Amino acid sequence: ASVVDQGLLRWDSTLAQTGLYLQDQIKWGRWTATLGLRHDSAQTDTEGRPASAVDEKAWTKRAGATYQMDGGWAPYLGYSESFQPLGGVDVYGTPYKAQRGEQWEAGVKWQPPGQGLSAFAAVYTLREKNRKTTDPANPLNSLQIGEVKVNGFEAELTASLARHWDATLAYAYTDAVISRSNGGDQGQRVTSVPRHTASAWLTHRFASEGRGGWSLGAGVRYTGSQWTGTSLVDTPSATLLDAMVSYDLSLIHISEPTRQEAI
Repeated sequence: ASVVDQGLLRWDSTLAQTGLYLQDQIKWGRWTATLGLRHDSAQTDTEGRPASAVDEKAWTKRAGATYQMDGGWAPYLGYSESFQPLGGVDVYGTPYKAQRGEQWEAGVKWQPPGQGLSAFAAVYTLREKNRKTTDPANPLNSLQIGEVKVNGFEAELTASLARHWDATLAYAYTDAVISRSNGGDQGQRVTSVPRHTASAWLTHRFASEGRGGWSLGAGVRYTGSQWTGTSLVDTPSATLLDAMVSYDLSLIHISEPTRQEAI
């Protein structure tokens, strides 16, 4: 359930969503193809406004192809669509439509045999439409003509080092821009989305009687500055230090009691 509050107007809305997802993977030689199809049904009811009830249905698709090369290299290409119901109504009682999006991604994965290394790098572009934006005729209302375009790059390297050490390095660049809006923010960055993020993590696995169990790790995360929706204030960049301790519960074996009978 959600509450729509627009000035002096306040309505309670209930959103229920169900989905059915089908996926198939096909291998042919060095090629692997993945095909997916999803059907969603979203029902929105607004308290006191039975005429605003809506049952929205949509099909979304997903497809990808990977080619396995020598040396552990695997370039790939993927396409996907999204469907995100918003629920609620505008000031005139008209239900909001679901946000729709589509994304293209291309990259390469690398996992050389027997070396304890894996890495990937990818570029992507996505477009999201039906976002809410200000209604110039009524400041209490929102129109669904907003759009966002995002171009990005991601890379990650994971290595299993000698004597139970694991290391991970990651970096992401995200250029998220409001491409259509009535709110005066067209061309601005999307709020709360940093352009640069990076992380480094190191973990040591302790061995006990030839088996693993406890692990200790530490890392650092960097998050770049973020736009807050106004040119007067920016969220500054931040660097965080993390630490963790874990234990693999799958290594706990519970033996069943034995019974001996005298004859």
